[in-house]
Amino acid sequence: MTQATRKTVSKKANAKGVVFALLTDGTTWEVWKLCENYNGQVRGGIEKQWRYVEKGMTEENARKLFERRTK
Repeated sequence: MTQATRKTVSKKANAKGVVFALLTDGTTWEVWKLCENYNGQVRGGIEKQWRYVEKGMTEENARKLFERRTK
């Protein structure tokens, strides 16, 4: 089983400081968000995780969503 290689096209923060990333694997496009949650098991108490907003999109739709989220 091979894992798909993703390439980060752009990474940008919106006015609130939330970071979004636009990724592609060559055929499909994805928008991801960097989330911060409380976790008592990690140093400082804040754990950061990348979570997808939407996957399997066309380039045009992904760029529209990315630009709308990062205004």
